[in-house]
Amino acid sequence: MAKRNANRSSPRPNYNDPKFKKKVREACDAIRMGTVNIASAARTYGIPYTVLYRRYHGISLPAQEAHEKQQLLTKEQEEVLVEWVLFLGLVGRPICKATLRPKVVQLCGKIPSRRWVWRFLERHPILKLRRPSGLDPKRARAFNFHTVNTCFERLKKVMQEKGITWENVYNMDEKGIQLGGGRKGATCKYFYSRYEKSFYKLKDGNLELVTVIECCCADGTSLMPTFIFNGKSVNVEDIEAYPEIL
Repeated sequence: MAKRNANRSSPRPNYNDPKFKKKVREACDAIRMGTVNIASAARTYGIPYTVLYRRYHGISLPAQEAHEKQQLLTKEQEEVLVEWVLFLGLVGRPICKATLRPKVVQLCGKIPSRRWVWRFLERHPILKLRRPSGLDPKRARAFNFHTVNTCFERLKKVMQEKGITWENVYNMDEKGIQLGGGRKGATCKYFYSRYEKSFYKLKDGNLELVTVIECCCADGTSLMPTFIFNGKSVNVEDIEAYPEIL
């Protein structure tokens, strides 16, 4: 009796969770193979006995499949829509909720409700809403499968011809940092009076740029980062003191 009450008090699983669906499929496969029965499979995979029993015998379907006829789009239409949205996100041309709804109208001829987008995201957890970062159009055109694949094919050919090992392959990148300005997008918040209308913070007028250079090897090792400051002359004594950097 106590065990039955404990099962009733346990939290109800999310039937739309991809992990829960995977557990149900694995449990059904194990039952079909004859290695376990329904009761032992329910305990092993942490699935309610009634849910597993009805799913295995085909008495009930998952909520998404059971109410498919009530949805605006069919299963095939939603799969195509998801692939299209994922493709646009990969090429740097993502769409928002406002641009997604007209595409749904073109597919089914009906206007989706305001809650439709959120239910669409629940049915397809591979999608999520995020704030994007800026991407230069030139970089977007250069970063594609054909260009990247050609680059690595040429690199592999040169390494084989010259007998170069991966421990002699390095990658270097640089990042510029502005000491004083360039922090308009900072997310830090400060305390002010509730009755004030203007909020200010003193800002350094120094616009000097500092370049940070990092270098790592293909075998996983890395070199110490280098900082390049603004200067008009080079101290030869400092260079002679560290000949290994030459």
